[in-house]
Amino acid sequence: CHFMSGAKSLVENSRIICPAGKKQDKGTGTVIMDRSEYIECAKTRLSQTKYYTTVPDPSLTEICSKVTRLLDRMKRDGEIDPITYKYLKPNPTDCRFGELYLLPKMHKKYPPLQGRPVISGCSSPTEKISGYLDSFLIDICMNQSTYLKDTKHCINLIESTQLPKDIILVAADISDMYTNIIFDEALKICKNSLEDR
Repeated sequence: CHFMSGAKSLVENSRIICPAGKKQDKGTGTVIMDRSEYIECAKTRLSQTKYYTTVPDPSLTEICSKVTRLLDRMKRDGEIDPITYKYLKPNPTDCRFGELYLLPKMHKKYPPLQGRPVISGCSSPTEKISGYLDSFLIDICMNQSTYLKDTKHCINLIESTQLPKDIILVAADISDMYTNIIFDEALKICKNSLEDR
């Protein structure tokens, strides 16, 4: 009873936020934080013009139309079958824009608050296409000699590997990894990997 009362009080407090009900980045705890600080962190992220740009008057209808035209061409050219086409084709009445949220980086120096930006593509015009592509790419990724699933996977590999005594292990971190991917190069690698299967 006290738990439910406390949870209700948190939900109704407009000064705090629990970012999308998600866990923190690289942790297991749920974060409850000051709403204004969260919004300021998001604004800071979105002001990075190297990665983000303002789209004046975005049209969900036009985006759905572009995706549908691409799928029409792919079906006509025999690149996808009619069943796949029907599954991937967005329904404009059910579509919505992707939504940005941040996973707070509680393991980073504070202040200022840092957050990993995530775009939720649920019900977006390309949601089903993303899942479809992922079903092909996941096996390719996991079979790369450089694949690391997570920190635990890395530790297991190190512990099961006989290393020379004079070796020096080095840790590195990539800043904004996904936004720094060179798209043309990534597409070429994916295309070559799919063709080599």
